[in-house]
Amino acid sequence: MELTLSLVGVGGDARLSFTKDHIRLTWGETSQRERRAIKSLVEKARKAKFGVVTVDADGKADKPTRWRDLPGLFGAEKGEILLQGSGKAIGAIAAELMAEEILDHNLVMTFDAEARTWKVISKGETTALAVKAETEKVEVKSTRPIVGG
Repeated sequence: MELTLSLVGVGGDARLSFTKDHIRLTWGETSQRERRAIKSLVEKARKAKFGVVTVDADGKADKPTRWRDLPGLFGAEKGEILLQGSGKAIGAIAAELMAEEILDHNLVMTFDAEARTWKVISKGETTALAVKAETEKVEVKSTRPIVGG
């Protein structure tokens, strides 16, 4: 599995990279929207009995940490952690997070390499997109829609 979900906001950004054995969570300055998505991810991973590992400066797994230490890590201006678990659970979490982003009225898009454009996805397409990520690289971006005149 190779799926990247970028949460792009006015005040921050977070990138979730889903692979066959872990979820890599990288964040910069985060807004309330990104923090809410990160909290949802952490809750789902904790229920699925994932392990938490910190990441060193080179981007490699450093050392296991406890779930209760995570709030202190998220207080940092930027950081990175790995959530390690089974591939089946990772795919399900990816589909759930994309569906939550859509239900939260965010604009969720995937890159169509053939047409070389971004395509808006609907809630019904999130599971199929997670399955597609099993065989090929999928990039998804979630952002607040631009409204006004």
